[in-house]
Amino acid sequence: MFCFMFLMVQTLTWPLSRGDPTVTCVFRQNCILPCNVDPSSETIIHWDHLTSGEHNVHSYYDTEDQLGRQDQQFKGRTSLFKDLISRGNGSLMLTGVKIQDEGRYSCYSSTERGSRKTFIQLKVEALIKVSIKLVENRIICSSEWIYPQPELSWSVNPPSELEINSPTMVHQTEEQLYSISSSLLVSDRLYDQTYSCTVSSSRNKKTASFCKKEVMEASKVAAIITGGFGLWILIFVVILGFCSRITEAMCKTAS
Repeated sequence: MFCFMFLMVQTLTWPLSRGDPTVTCVFRQNCILPCNVDPSSETIIHWDHLTSGEHNVHSYYDTEDQLGRQDQQFKGRTSLFKDLISRGNGSLMLTGVKIQDEGRYSCYSSTERGSRKTFIQLKVEALIKVSIKLVENRIICSSEWIYPQPELSWSVNPPSELEINSPTMVHQTEEQLYSISSSLLVSDRLYDQTYSCTVSSSRNKKTASFCKKEVMEASKVAAIITGGFGLWILIFVVILGFCSRITEAMCKTAS
């Protein structure tokens, strides 16, 4: 009997979330959750966050916002497009997106024609930026303020027979964001190869590369340029001195 009841519950609840559209919002930026309502001058709209219970996000009726029941998490961060509600637009603007905003939302609307309720999934991502640099004989790769939890991997080009085994450190902040870092010891055998570090999450991926050979060649070029510049300075000084002597001789002759 218990198994039968469990299957019934699964059958009833599964279709509610399976077809929900998904909106991906960028951390700390603004995001719009779309919702179509019946065009009317007397529309009632209730936005709720359903991830842990039912928390009121934004309510609108009597042609104005009604925020008395609004959950503290959304205070001062929500708005509707009021000039478009009468034309069927009940979309919600959410500002300063937080990790805690992630989850399932419902948009309930009611007019004289009837009522409807739609659902939408909000996912949050923090864009990945990868930093890679050489410190003494180690190449350090790091990335901060990432969401969801990232992974880090190394690769070498051309491929090397030596195994790349470098520990990765992951730290989570109070805002539920992640920082990740790893360092790779550079050996003489792999000195002229390109090292690539890839930081990826379930939603995006970034790669940064470092070539030790390019750094060496750049140093050589800099030395050549510096040396050449110094040579031209020396030639200029010699010519200037020679001209000074000629001018001095001419002055003496003229006097």
